[in-house]
Amino acid sequence: GNWSPYSSTYAFTTALDAAKLSSITMAGGVVTIGITNLTLSSTNVVLRAESPMAPSWTTVATFRANGISTNWSEAGSGSSVFYKVRSTK
Repeated sequence: GNWSPYSSTYAFTTALDAAKLSSITMAGGVVTIGITNLTLSSTNVVLRAESPMAPSWTTVATFRANGISTNWSEAGSGSSVFYKVRSTK
């Protein structure tokens, strides 16, 4: 997937499927990711890794889409991490 650096602390990657990461911000120690292009009622997972080439990614959230976009947040870890989102439909 594609990835873009976000400051010296966080970065994100977009998965090559229906759901897309549209934004990422960090404020007050909280990372907030905008997710778009969701299919109503689809099941989606947010994954995190320390490298975009990591052989395995950790699932940090699973959610059912209630609309075509949403925001997801978690406390920042203070180290560089990468995110991606997948639609499992």
